[in-house]
Amino acid sequence: MNGLQLIRLKCNLSQKQVGFKIGKTDSYMSALENGKINVSLDEASRLAYVYNSTLDEIYLAIKELKNTEK
Repeated sequence: MNGLQLIRLKCNLSQKQVGFKIGKTDSYMSALENGKINVSLDEASRLAYVYNSTLDEIYLAIKELKNTEK
């Protein structure tokens, strides 16, 4: 399990719920959490809002995900 998934699960939200809140599909959320797509600043900001988190926490989770892919 990666950082983005952990943040989402701590908020007791499904990928579908988060996707709905930020205007994306659950398929998009899955691809994002699996490092298959990059997140824009706008999307990261929306995720931070939904997760009651900071942009730093979101980007650190994404950076961690990218580093584990190598």
